Amino acid sequence: MPATDLLDPLNRATGDDSAATASAIAEDPDEIALAAESATDDWRPIVEPLTGPVEAMVDGAQSLEALREQLAAAIDAIDVEGLRERLARATFGARLAGDADVGQAMEGE
Repeated sequence: MPATDLLDPLNRATGDDSAATASAIAEDPDEIALAAESATDDWRPIVEPLTGPVEAMVDGAQSLEALREQLAAAIDAIDVEGLRERLARATFGARLAGDADVGQAMEGE
């Protein structure tokens, strides 16, 4: 199984009613659904630098102990900058959206 298949649940609804849920979200997406879709829009290129080296280590490991040693040695070299940047932007956007909603609610009172 390709490494990216492990991450597919991030972009689709899960559970027994996933078709109904996905349909309802597509018809009337709320701010959270829109933010989640926006944040995961191009997640594969961002997550690949994290998962690629780890999956290569898992595939090549001869034992659990060897894998643990490889992971411990490589942890500082794994590139998290793209993910950090995306999370910071998503957090900032969510904060702005929340502040705007609070401001609108206070004006309506």
